[in-house]
Amino acid sequence: MLVDLHMHSHHSKCAQSENTIAAMVESAVAAGMDGIGITDHLHPHIDPAIFSDNRSRTSELSNEPLQIWVGTEVDVVTLGGDITGTPELYQTLDYILAGVHHYHLPWVEGPDLEKSPTDILYFAHQNLIHTIRNPWVDAVGHPYVGVFKVFHYEYASLQREWIEEAGYEAKKHETALEIPVWALFKDGVRDEEYLEHVVRPLIRSGCPLSTGSDAHHLPNIGRRIDMLTEVLVQEGAILQQLWSPIQKKKAVRK
Repeated sequence: MLVDLHMHSHHSKCAQSENTIAAMVESAVAAGMDGIGITDHLHPHIDPAIFSDNRSRTSELSNEPLQIWVGTEVDVVTLGGDITGTPELYQTLDYILAGVHHYHLPWVEGPDLEKSPTDILYFAHQNLIHTIRNPWVDAVGHPYVGVFKVFHYEYASLQREWIEEAGYEAKKHETALEIPVWALFKDGVRDEEYLEHVVRPLIRSGCPLSTGSDAHHLPNIGRRIDMLTEVLVQEGAILQQLWSPIQKKKAVRK
């Protein structure tokens, strides 16, 4: 099953105005997707009515040949894994994707940049672990790679026990960890360092893995999801590891 579970409509400031639900679905069908998730940002100032609108628009497309889920990308605002939004809103959505490591946002608690790279990465690791444990979080977007995108560290600087702990916690709490297309394929070329230091250990852990483009433009919706899924399977991921909201099992909520 080819699914793109991370993308933004025109309701997200970062996305293009032409990203209507209908246009996004059309792009996903053209890309051969079996399912997509609309995950508009839930910043503190966002009107939650946008998610009702997304639900209404998707209901108009019930005859399309793919599954459409309405989720959100929440901000992780504290080291302890607290997220934006309310339980009342979460319960109206198909899944909650936590956008971890958005340290550029002023309302997000980030690491002390005066500290060493190891200390900064350990902060990010602890932030991820707490987010995985949050019972409202179904999946975590761009774990670790968001930090590396900003700080330009080497993936080899990640301690293996951190990745193993993340995989263990994700499996225990049934929280999917995203493998973003843009992280594995840079300009169409596979990033072997990311594959070796992050992807392979997570596959070996047996934790749920989600696939997403984080598309802000229509041409990126579903782009290289087939290649990403193929790599994950070739590297040993079993089909049960490839998560979609169909597999959502978290029954106990705060």
